[in-house]
Amino acid sequence: MKRRGFSLALTAALCLSCVASASADGGTMKWWDQFATLMDTHQAIYDAFEAETGVHVDYENFDAASFREAFDLALSSDQAPDILSYAWDANNAVAKYQEGNFAPLTVSKEDLPQYVQDALVEGYTMFDGEVYSFPTFNINHQALLWYNTNLVEEVPASLAEFRELLKELTNADANQYGIALPMTDTTRIGNIIKYTTALSGGTVDFDYATGQYVYNSDLLKQVFQFFVDIWEDGSVHPASTTLKTRTVRERWVNDEVAFAIDGCWYPGSVNTAFGAEVLTKLGVSGMPIVDSSVTNGLVGAAPQVGTFYVTSGCEDTEAATKLLMKLLDDDYAIQLAGAMDQPPLNTEAIEKADVAEVYVRGCQIMASQMGYYPEPQVRNPEVADVYAELTTITPNIGDIYVGYVTGAISDWESALDEYNQAMNEELDRAIETCQAMGSNVSREDWIFPNYVQGESYTADKYAELQ
Repeated sequence: MKRRGFSLALTAALCLSCVASASADGGTMKWWDQFATLMDTHQAIYDAFEAETGVHVDYENFDAASFREAFDLALSSDQAPDILSYAWDANNAVAKYQEGNFAPLTVSKEDLPQYVQDALVEGYTMFDGEVYSFPTFNINHQALLWYNTNLVEEVPASLAEFRELLKELTNADANQYGIALPMTDTTRIGNIIKYTTALSGGTVDFDYATGQYVYNSDLLKQVFQFFVDIWEDGSVHPASTTLKTRTVRERWVNDEVAFAIDGCWYPGSVNTAFGAEVLTKLGVSGMPIVDSSVTNGLVGAAPQVGTFYVTSGCEDTEAATKLLMKLLDDDYAIQLAGAMDQPPLNTEAIEKADVAEVYVRGCQIMASQMGYYPEPQVRNPEVADVYAELTTITPNIGDIYVGYVTGAISDWESALDEYNQAMNEELDRAIETCQAMGSNVSREDWIFPNYVQGESYTADKYAELQ
């Protein structure tokens, strides 16, 4: 994907000093990911793989706030590792493929377990009929509400009530606040706002009746206003402007805040970083919504991309494929669940794993809130050309929120209007460019008249439009 307003992070530049791709004799393979809770699990697989094949795996784990830029820099500098966890939006997988960043696995779709085959989609994990990756995790979002049960007895259902609770829990003189937010990760902040909008009865990105972006909808603005209000109330820990997702957890563990917003991997993350004792005070709830009477909220997802991809610079794709196939063992799925990270694609493993009840509850809430939204690329594969043509527009929703609370943006409503307009104009431009190049695409590909709010858009729904 083309980048607008892209700047290279210092951490990304420093990471290049430790890049080591596969050696000429195939004796070393480089693996990068951001899954801190799985470091020991993965290392055990690497050790067993080395004992079996003689290939050593050089492993590096990245902080979630910096890994996207680090990965982009490595790919653009021909210094990528052999295996890379996926860092971009789901529908950008085809752009990374078209840029020549990925190599196909040396297995066919039929070589994979049926539950994996069912999750593979052309343009996401398959290209031109070849398997490039597979998901190891189930679909999820980043907006579950985790809280300290010593401080909170019950989580209200509406944002207005939640705002009042956060005020009650805040005592600035004692360095105690209602919540902390990971504002240095503006992508995550934007997602939290979008997911809360979707749970409130909206959507994450589009109005599927019109095919237009709706980042300036009245509903999203109500959610945005809530996050503005809690900042102006003083209920958000003031250090939030410097916090990453991991450092938000530190504030929660130290009882400086009662709430954190994160994914269902939160129990695994705090357990790994701070010890099992913290789980004794951990509770989970769905995120409060604008109107608590709404029952058709749904956080939709696009078809899943793979968790890991072999990069085009890998000198031994067969060895890399053999290594990735280790991730399909039942024991690995049980270990994924046991690490209390993202729920495994094989959800049956959760019942077999030794996990905290709060993790099970988080997974259950997540499952009740997730489904699939219509995806234009599934309906028309040539939409992939449009995704490859799109440029990144900034400031995005998260940028606008952080910009407002830090004083860099004075009128957040106008900024959202401008962002929404720019996104729609950019999509129109990309469509027109692709049409001129011969692609059979139009804005009609983004319109799904049979989409029903709150219902998962399954394969049979696409068939209805044929």
